[in-house]
Amino acid sequence: MEMKRNIIAVLAIVMVLCCVTLAACNDKNDTNVLDSYIFDMDGTTVTDDFTLPATIGGEAAEWKSEGTAIQLEKRESDWLAKVTLPETGLVDVNLTVTVKKSSKSYTVRVKALDVYDFMNSYVFPKDKATIVDNFDLETEFAYKGKTATIAWSVDEDYELYIKVINNGKTLQVTPQGNQTPVKVKATFTYNGVSASQSYRMTVYKTMEGLELVNYWYTNTGVSIDMSGYVVLIGTAYSSSYNNVTLYMVNDDFTAGYYLYRVKTTDEHAAKLAPGVHITVTGTTNTNYNGLVETNAGGKLVVDDDVAPIDVNAHVKAIDQEVIGNLPATVYHESRLVSLTNWKVTKVAADADKQAGANYTLLTLEKGGAKVQVRVSKYMEGAYATKADDATWTAINALTTTYPVGSMVNVTGILSNYKGWQIMPLSASAVTASGQEEDAADTVYAGKKVAAAIAKVNEKLVADGINTAAGKTVRITTQKEFALETAVDGVEISYEIVGKSNAIVLDGGKMTVTPGNPETATILATYKSGEFESVQFLSVESLIPTAASMLEDLEVPESIKAVTDLPTVEGATIEWEVESGKNVLAIKNGQLIPTLTENDVLTSVKATLTYNGATRSKNYIVTVKAGKGSVEVKAPFVEGQGYVLTVDQTNLAKQIFAVNKMNGYYINAIDNTDNVQLVYVEIVEGGYKLYFKTTNKDKSETKTYIAYKAAGDFTNILLDSTGKESNVWTWNAENECFTCNLTSNKGTFDYYLGANYSNQTFRLNQVKEGKPFFNGDNFRAYLGEIKFVPLTEYNITVAEDSSANATVKLADTKGVNGQKFTFTVEVAEGIELDCVKVNGKAVEAVDGVYTGTVLGATTVTVVEKVDNTFIKQAVKVAETLASGKKTTDSHILIGTVSKITSAYNASKNKVSFNLSDGVSEILVYGYNLDDAATIAVGDKLAIAAILTNYNGTLEAVGTFVKLNVTDLATAKQAGLDGTGVAGTMMYGKIKSIDYNYSSSSNNITVTITDGTTELSCYKLSGGADLKVGDYILVTGTPSSFKGAAQVAQGATYVSNGIYIAPTTEA
Repeated sequence: MEMKRNIIAVLAIVMVLCCVTLAACNDKNDTNVLDSYIFDMDGTTVTDDFTLPATIGGEAAEWKSEGTAIQLEKRESDWLAKVTLPETGLVDVNLTVTVKKSSKSYTVRVKALDVYDFMNSYVFPKDKATIVDNFDLETEFAYKGKTATIAWSVDEDYELYIKVINNGKTLQVTPQGNQTPVKVKATFTYNGVSASQSYRMTVYKTMEGLELVNYWYTNTGVSIDMSGYVVLIGTAYSSSYNNVTLYMVNDDFTAGYYLYRVKTTDEHAAKLAPGVHITVTGTTNTNYNGLVETNAGGKLVVDDDVAPIDVNAHVKAIDQEVIGNLPATVYHESRLVSLTNWKVTKVAADADKQAGANYTLLTLEKGGAKVQVRVSKYMEGAYATKADDATWTAINALTTTYPVGSMVNVTGILSNYKGWQIMPLSASAVTASGQEEDAADTVYAGKKVAAAIAKVNEKLVADGINTAAGKTVRITTQKEFALETAVDGVEISYEIVGKSNAIVLDGGKMTVTPGNPETATILATYKSGEFESVQFLSVESLIPTAASMLEDLEVPESIKAVTDLPTVEGATIEWEVESGKNVLAIKNGQLIPTLTENDVLTSVKATLTYNGATRSKNYIVTVKAGKGSVEVKAPFVEGQGYVLTVDQTNLAKQIFAVNKMNGYYINAIDNTDNVQLVYVEIVEGGYKLYFKTTNKDKSETKTYIAYKAAGDFTNILLDSTGKESNVWTWNAENECFTCNLTSNKGTFDYYLGANYSNQTFRLNQVKEGKPFFNGDNFRAYLGEIKFVPLTEYNITVAEDSSANATVKLADTKGVNGQKFTFTVEVAEGIELDCVKVNGKAVEAVDGVYTGTVLGATTVTVVEKVDNTFIKQAVKVAETLASGKKTTDSHILIGTVSKITSAYNASKNKVSFNLSDGVSEILVYGYNLDDAATIAVGDKLAIAAILTNYNGTLEAVGTFVKLNVTDLATAKQAGLDGTGVAGTMMYGKIKSIDYNYSSSSNNITVTITDGTTELSCYKLSGGADLKVGDYILVTGTPSSFKGAAQVAQGATYVSNGIYIAPTTEA
């Protein structure tokens, strides 16, 4: 019995200890949950309500708020943080979250409303809209329970087109026959403080016909009134949402429209049927992967006073439009169209024909064009994609009726999803054509018109009317243009749509006389045989004014780095920071921010003067919070989210990896607001790095950052299967992630990073005998987003800069991207070769140099020293005692400038001065075969012993004639393919194109003789070479991709010493 009691006591003690241990473990786990939790709003400023998570790490989270500015309400799936704005200033609110027994606090700042909040929140209904008539202006704006007043005004440059009337409550619009850009200014006032914002609009006319159709199909977010006939109901009317989806054709049967969830009433919906006339207003459009459709909304009414029609009688044949992929094809979307004699090249498998799905039934081809015959669940007026629907079943059977190789005709509704589609309403809409496939050499009118349109567009770009992207270029002076009127049998005619004050058309001649701002529309009609198609062209013109130039200035809305301000040719602009001077400065034409922990709104004023007129405008620029990645040191925490970062010095910014490939590399962004976290798994041998994606079913997918070798290549990749190699070894000495790979090129170590000026993540090879990192290869590290101010770097004069030059710096510090100015004064008689900033040459403007800070920045001044071979020889000879000679022969290349002793026939000797324009030397007793013919002006290359004869520097002794080819001749031989091995070429190094490689022992340079330049590809050696050196190259002139070069493996002499070629026994 006693033993039993003892056993029970021991068990009780064990249970208590277990509970304590478990409690300790739970506490520890709680702490880990909050330690790994990232509250994105910590330290941010809010003005709106927001939500907080109800669970963290799978455990319930309790939130508390200190203060009344943020009140919390627990809801079923989250917590609602309701924000009450203070009257003035900022209020810091502590939010505390508790998970089980662990708590953690965060700070959120609540900001009082100011006039900028009203201005930035206000939505002007006509912003960027096309206006044709008067409309009302709001004079007050209520926001978050407060009200600001709005006063409206119009700059005098726009009063021809718009004017504020009716005590500021109405904008009067004078319609124009061309698209005229205008602006109206709203001045918001709240609590005695005012701020202004301008809104852009386009004054135009009421468009009609095909011009209205083109406007709808070539823009997005625009609104037109649509009038026409119902073709088919796409999705039945919903009485709950009062909307319907349908297809319609316009009144003159030149276009179709897709009405997606357009609003209507039960009464009008009951009358909807194919052929019924409808009018649709108040909706805007969008482009969904090629299909232009209405945004949900608007208003549809059935017009009882218009008789219904048979829409099947209005089918548009679009074969040529599709074959040519013509611009006008899009006008026929969502109406009935037909295709004739197209070949079936692919049919759907039975498994693809799923109920409730959209799928491609047949793929058709003709003339190199493809069209999909499509089954869509948005065809409810014709069939339902259900097993019991006979029409759908019959359509599905078409794959059996018309197998691959069949020639068919098709009628249906034209659609687009990244390519043309046709949707038949029934199986009978697809029939056998009964014709043979078109011959391979068939000439299609659509293709001829397409070629003519391409030719017209090409000429518009060449004439400076359009950009290559199709945007208009403003014409600012009177010009005449010749338009294409015929291209390969296609006739082209032009007409002005509406009215133009600036353009006159006379057949194929267009005269543009700029005046007030105008964008005129021209309709080009192309005719090939009986086939016609059209294209709308735009021509923009104006006489520039100070106001129009200000209008076009592109000032950034937000910055977080040094940013160049725009300039305008022919105009002067004075810039001033009007508010926010503590965080923004202007210097040397740049905005220079001082980053803080929060976004700060500033106001920048531009005063532009042009042709004696001066105009000013204010721009709101947000200086973004100073967020950046701060490196987290190893060891890393399992499951912790980090930002995979590279400090891309060559781009002067940080880049962050994202879960997306860019070719053979992992893509990167430079915006901290959209970073994607990389997580860590601790495994044997190192770490696995992965992105985490939450799927629709709330499961998670891990996408690993992996690597592999294939053939000659080693690649980084993203792998969600986990099958590729993905264990990264941590190199503690160099603090980077490494791997070892074997390719056809050998086995090497690599580290994760970036290189050169690329914004991608890749593998960088570790090269034996070279620094682990260098100026063009950068390591990746794991970081976390924190406040990071801009780093200020020193600007200094390089130690090896010329001692004969004085550099005066206007600034000695700056941040990356910041411009600085300096001057250089040189001693008398000294000539500068170049001035460099961080190794890159800069030029002076009016005696002032401008450099750009990139890290620790150095200015280097290089004197001009032409160390030619003759100059080198003279220097050597100057060191000789009188009567002494050099042991080595020296190379002398120059032109005979003077005969000092005439040719002596008995001795076969002549003496002369040889000059290269820099230095000169006496060649005494020259006795080679050409001695008798030496004359002033002869070019000569020789090697000779040097001597100092009683103070006269001479080339004497055993002369060797060198066969040096001038660079022009060598270059042409390389291009002609007649270059000979052993060709000698002499010149000055103009540039080092590829730096010396110690592993390959070569360098690529370009040499020049002052007239001709020649690339020397991978010269052997080169560690001692620099720009400005003179070298004698021996190699083979050749070419690569049409450019002349000296072939790889050439040798060179840079010290002017001649080494006789060896002769093999």
